[in-house]
Amino acid sequence: QTFRPYFTGTMQCACDGLATDSTDLHEFAYAVFANLSKVMGEEFAPVLADLVPHLVKVIGADEGHMEKAEDENGGQFGNLDDSDDEDDEGGGYVLHVRTALLEAKKGAITAIGEMAAHTGSAFVPHLEEVMEVLSEAGRNHWHPLIKCEVAEALPSMVVPSVSAYHNGEIAWEKGDVSGTSPLSP
Repeated sequence: QTFRPYFTGTMQCACDGLATDSTDLHEFAYAVFANLSKVMGEEFAPVLADLVPHLVKVIGADEGHMEKAEDENGGQFGNLDDSDDEDDEGGGYVLHVRTALLEAKKGAITAIGEMAAHTGSAFVPHLEEVMEVLSEAGRNHWHPLIKCEVAEALPSMVVPSVSAYHNGEIAWEKGDVSGTSPLSP
């Protein structure tokens, strides 16, 4: 309630940061979105339709690629190889990484996890596309920080379903496995 008067201005500033070419501002904007979703809860829901597709695009973006080395010496950095392994099998590739995009992707995953955790059933329409991109990032991303962030965000994807289909709670008793599954609608 106390923050409500500042919500619109803060969102506008964060969205203005996304309009720049600065990946640092993008990363900070994603942190703002994550925190605003915590503070505002279900009142954050109206912006999901605009933010979620953007975040999905960021999470699905490729921030690095493998490239065949220029020559047998590894190009301009060939003389820096301190490896004793003279075996050329499977070698000859260079990994190019845009670390700023890596950090922005990590921030986008955090933001989407917090939005799912705090906006209730309003997040349900976005679950399918978010689960697809998070699953892809968790399975196929090469960087452990991204995999870790996905692992932290995935449990939050359960919250909107529980909110929408089970009135916000699942009643269970330890050891009771009788009856229908509490996770089925």
